[in-house]
Amino acid sequence: MAIAPTISIITVSAFDEVRLSATLKSLVMLGEEVEHILVVPRGDLKSVTLWAEYKSNTGIQMRIMHDANQGVYQAMNIGGRSAKGDYICFWNAGDELISPAAMQILISRLKKDRPNWLVFQGD
Repeated sequence: MAIAPTISIITVSAFDEVRLSATLKSLVMLGEEVEHILVVPRGDLKSVTLWAEYKSNTGIQMRIMHDANQGVYQAMNIGGRSAKGDYICFWNAGDELISPAAMQILISRLKKDRPNWLVFQGD
């Protein structure tokens, strides 16, 4: 049984499987305290296929949602409503996790300190 994720990473993408691949590849090292939600249009079959390949090779919880390709904010809302993590962050297709160790430190601090919200900048 999967544990409840601490962080939900939501990626909105549309017909950009090259950049999405970099994002998904960087997430495979994370554990089950992270979930990844991908929001793509139904017609983006290349991204759906790519996502399915990564899902079978990762320890994180992964879900895919579909939007009507009516804009990034609508897609972000779809991802946010489906998130199960205590905290939500949004990554663009092409954003990559550089340090799994830093993510584990962040998760530990979030679980310990339980802040209401967190703002951080990627590099």
